[in-house]
Amino acid sequence: MLADTAETAGGREVPIIIAHRGNTRGPRKELENTLPYIQDAIAQGFDVEVDVWSVDGQLFLGHDEPEIPIEPSFLDQYAANLWCHAKNVHALGYLLSRRDALRSFSHDVDPHVITSDGRIWTYPGRELVKGAISVMPERSDHQTGIWNCYGICTDFAMLYATYVEMRTRNRKKLVGFRTKKESDYINPLIVDKLLHHTLIDERRCLAVYTYYDDFAPTPAWSALNTYLAKEFGKQNIYDVAGPISFVHWTFMQILGFEQWEEHSATFACHQSKYLAILREEMATLLPLTIKWSGLVAVPNGLVMLGYPSVDVNIWRQRIESRLEKEGLPFRRYQNDIVHSTILRLSADESPERLIAASDAWQDVFFGTLAVSKFQVGRSSWRMQPTECVTVDVVENNWR
Repeated sequence: MLADTAETAGGREVPIIIAHRGNTRGPRKELENTLPYIQDAIAQGFDVEVDVWSVDGQLFLGHDEPEIPIEPSFLDQYAANLWCHAKNVHALGYLLSRRDALRSFSHDVDPHVITSDGRIWTYPGRELVKGAISVMPERSDHQTGIWNCYGICTDFAMLYATYVEMRTRNRKKLVGFRTKKESDYINPLIVDKLLHHTLIDERRCLAVYTYYDDFAPTPAWSALNTYLAKEFGKQNIYDVAGPISFVHWTFMQILGFEQWEEHSATFACHQSKYLAILREEMATLLPLTIKWSGLVAVPNGLVMLGYPSVDVNIWRQRIESRLEKEGLPFRRYQNDIVHSTILRLSADESPERLIAASDAWQDVFFGTLAVSKFQVGRSSWRMQPTECVTVDVVENNWR
């Protein structure tokens, strides 16, 4: 019998991640449904959705047509991690005859179908219920309910897995302190009191970033800002128009806040080298879009999660590799997420209130950011334009 692979963390169900046709970092048409690609995704810890055909008794994999012949033993070997999409009636008959060993389903544009093990497979953009499987949420203009799902089937398995891990880790970090004895209590929150609006903050970093100049918000964005102002008015809140802190997306810090003072002279000396690398590597990244959906509580505040149209980590890694090869100092990117800080703690707060805010807004879609340019330059925590010094502007064609 197939095992139930859902996991829990801190008493909350954690969705499993299913790599659509083996994709983990975006669509790769030439590799989808190929055996090494599927095996690699499973080796990384993912389940995989595969497209199965049966023609004259021979099994095949392939999306639009039967392409890659396989033996039943391949499905048997990886059965615990496969979700078999029957692409024709003969494949459906075969898979259902082995429902105790192989998990399967069949659909066209049905809003919901039932898998052979009783899961609700939900068509992209359709309403989700608790315990269902969300399919390709990145194709929808909203992703409401995905974190209460049993599983998420996506072309961006790595990104969603990172967000599952991030949510789980930070929740454990914050929730865990509620059970400690008062005498053992250590506040897990990181409060940056230099960000109080009455103070001048001269800390700087070197970053590649963009403001929300071309942002299409949903009504939830305005509701969120109203909520934050009411519930967290003493904190440092980021908004499109400021006035204290300006919401932005940092693609990457080239030199972190802790590095700027030490290496600012090096950057000034080798500025042309830094910019040449950025120009060459990022020329193919723009334009892109980011869908912002859901909040996560972290020790220093609240962050909004982004779902980009491409895997931006590919470009981050290329840039880091070239900077390292040139012997130029840089700050290695600390994680693989796409996020915008929406609230940074500048006054004392309780972990419980941050968790409550995260839970209340964890599945809310806030809008889409169209990114057609980046700015490169000296940046601050508050990202006030008067505090930031632009060195270059990145557009489709650099200038």
